[in-house]
Amino acid sequence: MSIILRSSVGAFDEAFLRRLPAIEKALTARGLAPSRFLISKDRSLADPPNWDYTIFLDDEFCRVTQPDDITLLDYFDACGRVLDDEAASLHTTDSEYMAANLLRWIELLAVV
Repeated sequence: MSIILRSSVGAFDEAFLRRLPAIEKALTARGLAPSRFLISKDRSLADPPNWDYTIFLDDEFCRVTQPDDITLLDYFDACGRVLDDEAASLHTTDSEYMAANLLRWIELLAVV
């Protein structure tokens, strides 16, 4: 199953939707089921044209503000690559470790 998408402000960009299968494939390669993720897009209180994205993973979530859907996808992918590097250095492929730390990296890199 795919990542679940919700939006209170209209559809996600077509380019985002075309690239989403590659992100889902990368999640699967990390041992994570894409269907465990929900991405919600809402209007941001930050100066336009930013959007607030909430990424849910089961009962956990984190929120980031990005200017557009593609930037969010690039950000999500970059966090996954950081996670891969971290997991490789620890010699782990544990999917629950990967899941918890992916949200942690998304949150950490959002404030940098």
